[in-house]
Amino acid sequence: MSHDLKEHLANIFQTVREEAAVSVWSRGVEIARSGTVVALDIGEDECTFSVAAEGMVLRQRTVISIADESFGCSCGGPEPCEHVAAAVIAARNGKVSFSASPEGPTSAMAHVQYR
Repeated sequence: MSHDLKEHLANIFQTVREEAAVSVWSRGVEIARSGTVVALDIGEDECTFSVAAEGMVLRQRTVISIADESFGCSCGGPEPCEHVAAAVIAARNGKVSFSASPEGPTSAMAHVQYR
C-alpha cells in the first residue's frame, strides 16, 4: 500500500469514526477483530472489501473511494454502517485478508437461487 493511499485511508478512518454512532463503531470494531474483512481490490482510486459479521453467511460489499474520501456499503443501512467501520478499522490495523476471487472466500459465501 502506497504512502498516499495510507494517508487517504487514515483520513477516511477519522471521518467514519466521527460520523458513526457509538453502537455502529463498536460493532465495526468487533467485526474487524473477527478477521472477516477481505480486500477484493485495493487500488489508488478505490478500495473494495467483502465484510461479514462472524458466523454470518451473507457478506456485504463495502467500497471506499480514495479520490473523494467517501464510502458506501451494499447493506443499505445507515452511513457509515458497521461494515464500513470494520473495513476502515481492519485496513488501518493491517487486519485485512486478501482474496484473488472477486466474490471473496468461497467458504463464507452463500449461494441463493430463486425457482
